[in-house]
Amino acid sequence: MGLLGILLTMLGVGVAALLVWLIVRQTTRKRRLIGLVLLAVWLAISVPIMWEFDSPYMRYEQAVIACGHQPVIATNFAAGYSYDLPGDPGYGPGIFTDTYYCSAKDAEAAGYRRLPRYAPGGALASP
Repeated sequence: MGLLGILLTMLGVGVAALLVWLIVRQTTRKRRLIGLVLLAVWLAISVPIMWEFDSPYMRYEQAVIACGHQPVIATNFAAGYSYDLPGDPGYGPGIFTDTYYCSAKDAEAAGYRRLPRYAPGGALASP
């Protein structure tokens, strides 16, 4: 998981825990109700934000388990329809990652292509 995702998740959980602690300490029903409303608003705002940063990493881990190895990462960002293989520069899950395949053949069958710079003899190809 990326550093930003970890920090946002820690912040979300920490603030929610603080609100719960403050709610429990309140002596009047009115203050507890206000605290519950604040907690509900916080969760309604923070959970979708945390989900956006955490879900690509969860989908990646599911693909690793399903394939038994690091998957091929395909993306259609900017209508590129390209894929990356494990070991490529920049390989890894991210917010623009759409689909995972167990092999390059599966990705190509789905309409994704290998970028020319990664192909054998390309500018970023390994010697």
